[in-house]
Amino acid sequence: MDDALSACLDEIALEGLDGVTLTSLWLRLANRQPRFNFDLEDSSKEVIWQLVADQDEVEFYELPEPRPDVTIYNRFQEIYQEKYFKEIVLPDIYPVKIIEKQAVMGSCATFDSRKNVTDQIRSSGETIKLDVKQAVDRWGKKLVIVASQELRNRALLGAYVWPLVDLHYCVLERIGRSRGNGELMAGQSSLKVFAMKLNNLHHITKCLAAFQLVDRQIICFKESNRDKIIHCTLFTVKRFFEKVDILDLATKLNSLLKQMSESKSQMLDGDTVRKIMSFSHGRMWKNFLMASREYFIFDFIDYNVVYPDAPRSECYTVNKVLRKIRALKQIKPVDVESLVQKMSRDSAVKEEYEDDTLEEDDDDDTVPSFVPQQEMCIELPCKHQLYNYIRDQGTDGVQLADLCKVFGLIMVQPRAMMKTMLKEKLVFYQHFSLGRQKIRKYYAMDIDRTGLENNTTNAFKIEDDESAAVSLLPSVAPASQQMEENISAAENKTAELPLKSNLPDMSELYEECSKRTPEIRKLSKVLSKLL
Repeated sequence: MDDALSACLDEIALEGLDGVTLTSLWLRLANRQPRFNFDLEDSSKEVIWQLVADQDEVEFYELPEPRPDVTIYNRFQEIYQEKYFKEIVLPDIYPVKIIEKQAVMGSCATFDSRKNVTDQIRSSGETIKLDVKQAVDRWGKKLVIVASQELRNRALLGAYVWPLVDLHYCVLERIGRSRGNGELMAGQSSLKVFAMKLNNLHHITKCLAAFQLVDRQIICFKESNRDKIIHCTLFTVKRFFEKVDILDLATKLNSLLKQMSESKSQMLDGDTVRKIMSFSHGRMWKNFLMASREYFIFDFIDYNVVYPDAPRSECYTVNKVLRKIRALKQIKPVDVESLVQKMSRDSAVKEEYEDDTLEEDDDDDTVPSFVPQQEMCIELPCKHQLYNYIRDQGTDGVQLADLCKVFGLIMVQPRAMMKTMLKEKLVFYQHFSLGRQKIRKYYAMDIDRTGLENNTTNAFKIEDDESAAVSLLPSVAPASQQMEENISAAENKTAELPLKSNLPDMSELYEECSKRTPEIRKLSKVLSKLL
């Protein structure tokens, strides 16, 4: 009975903050892996209802509108001979709306409009007032069961206690809700529902993978809106991860070798090779060329050598120059198994993900390589904790790097929160020159500005440096003017001399210039700073 209860609570928790309707719960339990040990008949449903309704870790809500049932499907049920699956587009019954409430994390579009009806189902003495048939007759598909925050954390994080930011948690919640099907990085039904820039989504998923909360793998699928096979990253919660053999490199290599042997020139051009191997990204193509250098060469070869039967007009340009084309040529028998092992190493998948079309990575590591100096409180929103820390620093100010170091965050997280705080006028910032580098420090709005000015003058001395540079100009100016007069006088003397005579003695002018050289250099430095 305890196993049945834990399985029910686990399925409720995996649905996230949106909760699950009773009909969807029966569907989830019927398709649960490992198999649920109850036959879902009317009598067993009543037993499950009594067990679940008696738990303090769940609450019941009435939705404004009935919610459709979840669609149970297997993403990999129909894998075609070419080792790809077709994209399945389903209606999204869980719209994304990130909730930023105290002690609540998750996404729920009806969070503010749904009504808590727990008291109508369970009394304070933990007595069940309604049976399952009465609940269905009264609310139907408007009734949802929502697990507590602690129960949802246990289902997604397990023993992991790292406090995640709201956005990270919502992405993890959606991946967990998909169970073994996982969530794709691209496509119509994918993580694009969060409507954020791909580089930010890349950082979030990379952070979850580095914390070992999710597993990732590269798979092939055919888009539903167009006849095109693409490679994409699939994310799955670690407990549901199962390796899918979609990238069948051995089959593709055998097909490549067969077509190459059937060709008259025993060569194939680069576009044909990429089409046979289904390389949609440059990283996979480069990885293939690097791994196969022992068996193939890929270089510019005369067009008529690659295609002996091609007409002369096709082999030559308009200017009668022989065309050259990049082609792949086999130089020794290929050990397919060995080549597949080379291509399947960590560079084949890891580099494909990290060096995807997203090249806009920060200089900082995505996952901090240090232990946070201050523990975050799970009951308080992250933004509030960052603001409290900035306010406690007073006139010393805080850099983004300091927030990352103290709380163990990545640079994207505090940067986004600072933008929100600036709009809400909770903080302000100032720029400082630290050598050749400019830094930005954030301060709380309610600090003493007088103390901030004194601290700024003592720490960086920006005003003193500027005033010193300006005061230096009058003392250097006379020397510069006198040097110009000496040069003009020398030019006049030179002009009065005959053309065929020797040049005058310039030793006095050189001596005068050498005396003024340090002042000239000093002046040029000051002018460069001001300009």
